[in-house]
Amino acid sequence: MEPRGYRTLKTITMPGLRLSKTKYGPGTLPEHTHSHARLVFVLSGEFAERSDGFQRVCSSGDVLLRRPGEKHSESFGPQTVVAISVSLKPYWCQQWEHHQISLSRSLSLESGSAAGLAARLDDEFETDDTASGLAIEAILLETIVEVTRALGRATGRPMPPWIQRAVDFIHSEHTRSLTLAEIGSAAGVHPVHLARMFRQAHGCSVGQYVRRLRITTARAALVKSAAPLADVAALAGFADQSHLCRTFKRLVGVTPGRYRLLTRR
Repeated sequence: MEPRGYRTLKTITMPGLRLSKTKYGPGTLPEHTHSHARLVFVLSGEFAERSDGFQRVCSSGDVLLRRPGEKHSESFGPQTVVAISVSLKPYWCQQWEHHQISLSRSLSLESGSAAGLAARLDDEFETDDTASGLAIEAILLETIVEVTRALGRATGRPMPPWIQRAVDFIHSEHTRSLTLAEIGSAAGVHPVHLARMFRQAHGCSVGQYVRRLRITTARAALVKSAAPLADVAALAGFADQSHLCRTFKRLVGVTPGRYRLLTRR
């Protein structure tokens, strides 16, 4: 069945672009395709997507890239989902081709920077003044940079299996203080080798990866609860509220309070 409450809230058309803000209720969108590449900014809620035989959970703050003609389907649960979909005409896809990046696969960005781009895009969507078109174009160009880097890492040479062991350990323990020696021990490699290969695999240091995970934890808490910022900071592994606010603003581009307001609006 198609999602109940499926409704287009607003549409903006620009040269080479069509942006639609849509609300989805419980239900399923059966397998379908789009003729142009698309970026999807998930503003609130969570849903499951099946694409190329793989299934992933897409949550508030994620940014999805879909290549032209990609077959995909979505399943929405009881939680309302709001997303902005951007249809990219060939001109925009040439941005990737210029950097010799092929749009041969889909991609999901799940980082503080992606969440910040989604929040800022929604802000411009609602502002809709004479400068909004320019601001939206700038945000999409920033998104292309993030996607290009992620695609570049994804098409690199295969990484050894112990990298995933390190990542799994970090994900399970990221809210407490960690050391390279501890992570290296869990992965079965020397800390120096861990640091070098981890950067090659993920395009950032272990410390930056941990910081992004903590921001992801904080984002989820900000969206799903009304907990004070001090409690959110403690939950996500930050030293205190001030540490959370500084790091959140730097990585996401807005303060935690502003992010909570934007995602709930």
